[in-house]
Amino acid sequence: YGRTPPDHTISGYWGATSPDGIHWAAPPQPVNPVLRDPGDVGNFVWDAHASRYTGYPKKFTDVRGFNRRCVGFSATNDFEAWPTSRMILVPDAFDDRWVTQTGQRTEFYGLSAFAYQSMYIGFLWVFRITDGNNDGPIFIELVSSHDGVNFVRQEEPRMPILPLGPANGWEDGMVFTPNHPLVEGGIIKLWYGGFSNTHAQSPETAAIGLATLRKDGFASLDAGASPAIIATRKLIGAAGPLRVNYSAPAGWLRVEVLDAGGRVVPGYGRLDCDPLQGDSVDQPVSWGARTNLPAVQDGISLKFILRNGSLYSFAAG
Repeated sequence: YGRTPPDHTISGYWGATSPDGIHWAAPPQPVNPVLRDPGDVGNFVWDAHASRYTGYPKKFTDVRGFNRRCVGFSATNDFEAWPTSRMILVPDAFDDRWVTQTGQRTEFYGLSAFAYQSMYIGFLWVFRITDGNNDGPIFIELVSSHDGVNFVRQEEPRMPILPLGPANGWEDGMVFTPNHPLVEGGIIKLWYGGFSNTHAQSPETAAIGLATLRKDGFASLDAGASPAIIATRKLIGAAGPLRVNYSAPAGWLRVEVLDAGGRVVPGYGRLDCDPLQGDSVDQPVSWGARTNLPAVQDGISLKFILRNGSLYSFAAG
């Protein structure tokens, strides 16, 4: 436990294996702990992008005068040997915007991050210490990353992706996420733990809840009555059908394809595109009889022209 050295200098995370997920066995000593670490909370997951195990254990460091809970990172190809974690996320000044009394502060209780589509998504456990000591609520904010290590926080005002429940309910004190959600069809399903008490209070109610979200629905780019343009960077190797996750039941979406010089590829202009109207998590785009992206040397870029709608994601191939 990180705040009480030297009594707990051999604390850490222990490994175990199972053939069925029910019956578990620890490896023989002295393998355990597989990660010597002073934190008491950690989330670990297989990273399919990098073909390695990754972990996000709690770490402690001084942040603006307080020894705060923060987030570390460790990764390994050998499950029985993890390197010492390094710090990757600490609370910034905006996290303390709510503070009104001496001793109040924001800490990060944990992070469950995972590979998602072509990048990484993380659920950050935000702990607001309201009593100046060790009590307060915990809720979830969204972070994202292209490598699973360097995470980007939400833009202000950082609305929770999983907030606390209604007052006096079973989840109005704390919520915690597992190491990754499940995607079934067009829905993201997240089973999570909820508590009616805050961190230092005795539990009254603890239960498992299910939160759902549209596939890729973590964020969107939105347009109103005036058409808006979303332009991508140059895409190398984009080929095959173009599919979009969008919602425009009262509007439309068109796509224009540009070559490496920024010129519209003949036959792939915005007016050539069959307008998309409706709501779909996996809608193919067509330009008349053309249903595949053009083969263009040096790559292409895309322009999405959107009116009264939202664009969540796109994929090629």
